Amino acid sequence: MLKYFQFFLLCLIWGTTYAAIKIGSDSTPPMVGLAIRYGIALLVLFPIIRITGRKIPVDRASVKLYLVAGVFNMALSYLCTYWAMNFIPSSLSSILWATFPLFNGILAHMMIPSEHLNVRRLTSIIISMIGVILILSDQKLVFNTQVLIGCIVVLLGVLIGAYSNIYIKRFGDNYDPLILTAVSLLIGGC
Repeated sequence: MLKYFQFFLLCLIWGTTYAAIKIGSDSTPPMVGLAIRYGIALLVLFPIIRITGRKIPVDRASVKLYLVAGVFNMALSYLCTYWAMNFIPSSLSSILWATFPLFNGILAHMMIPSEHLNVRRLTSIIISMIGVILILSDQKLVFNTQVLIGCIVVLLGVLIGAYSNIYIKRFGDNYDPLILTAVSLLIGGC
């Protein structure tokens, strides 16, 4: 039963994320919106870390991993998305983020020796891209320069996020995800 609740919660959070960003972007600068979002998350995560007695590693490799995840994933990729949503609808932004598996597959192929683009992975990427194309083909979006720039900036954010994701997969496999997320949010929100 718990796994169904977790799945429902995940769908609720991710399903409303882009609409919430769009609503917040109307009255809040992108970095302020990110700082508020991350601040709320940190108010939840750091007490959990403390209560559970987890230790935050601060060796050189850990700090480098925190910086890559914090700067690239939490700050830059989301800053691109928040900024671009001043010019594009939230639905388009969420659809553009559906290209994340494509960027992950390509970057994993280039950065992780054991992650080659085999037939199964390539087929998955192609199917996901066909889905994105089908969804976009049904839209009656009015493309102008601002929308085009917004789309490019969101895709840049997706690429930056995918780079961070693959970097973490390569170098951060043994890290506690709660600690990695919390410290990355702290760095990204500063």
